[in-house]
Amino acid sequence: MPGRLDFKSKLSFDENQTPSGILAGIPINKGIDDEASRGSAIDDNNFDETNNHLLKSILHAQVEYPELRFGQLLVNAMKLQEKCPEIFYIKDDELAEKLNLLSS
Repeated sequence: MPGRLDFKSKLSFDENQTPSGILAGIPINKGIDDEASRGSAIDDNNFDETNNHLLKSILHAQVEYPELRFGQLLVNAMKLQEKCPEIFYIKDDELAEKLNLLSS
């Protein structure tokens, strides 16, 4: 997915415009800081049941196979039909940095 981080929306955002469409009826709270909100959700474990199950499964697998990097763990768990060296060989700290860039 090269270039995905360089995505530029075709739509512009103007806070003074009147919202329209499906989400128009949802009130906007401009006093919420996105970073604080995300941190609060993480700290309070406010994830849905599927996310909780996924994260617990990842932790369990990492405890079971501590010698595997995260990418190796995923590739092995998924039993891919084709090789995926981009994720299999990435170091955990490099993957963490890429995830941080994605959420910035």
